[in-house]
Amino acid sequence: MPVPKYIAHLRRDAALAPIIDGHGPIKLARHNNVGLHLCRSVLGQQLSTKVARVLWARLEALLGEGTPSLAGIAALSHEALRGIGLSGAKARYLHNIAAYFGEQALTDEHLHAATDEEVMSLLLPIV
Repeated sequence: MPVPKYIAHLRRDAALAPIIDGHGPIKLARHNNVGLHLCRSVLGQQLSTKVARVLWARLEALLGEGTPSLAGIAALSHEALRGIGLSGAKARYLHNIAAYFGEQALTDEHLHAATDEEVMSLLLPIV
């Protein structure tokens, strides 16, 4: 079985190679709600996992709709996002992600079918 490109790339790192080799086969899972996963990743950057979970729970409670939606996030005010503990930058990033996915009509199906290069060209313009 051929080694996936991302594994070959990571194995070039002397510290990661033995960990990868000792772990066995690694398979990345595809997720639905790519935009929400991106929001959750941004929300948790440079925070402990515990704090990230608390902030995500606050976002869910603020939206009050079960699973958050990008449309719901886009509809929130900057002040509302700041009110649950997000920094100004994280609040802007979440708004920008939600707005971009809506404006570009990006779907999970489109992103899952795209090549790595296409995904990068679609997502890198988000600022």
